[in-house]
Amino acid sequence: MLADTIGVIPFKNAAETTNLFVLNDRQYTADGKVPVSWNFTTMPSEEWKNGVGSALTAYAAGTGDWDAVVTAFVDGWASEYALK
Repeated sequence: MLADTIGVIPFKNAAETTNLFVLNDRQYTADGKVPVSWNFTTMPSEEWKNGVGSALTAYAAGTGDWDAVVTAFVDGWASEYALK
């Protein structure tokens, strides 16, 4: 159950996961892609980060679309930039 729900189990004989996010992450890593952390030194604000995070959460849950993520990122960044 843990392997299917969470995907990463720290035991040697644990069942292999079927978690799509974990499997995709493994493939991206195998392909040489490097993850990007949220530690941006040029991030405009916590509010921008929250907007992008909310849009990503909705997209991952199937209740939002990718265009909303793009809008949150691009338009949110432009709005924050205009405040400075």
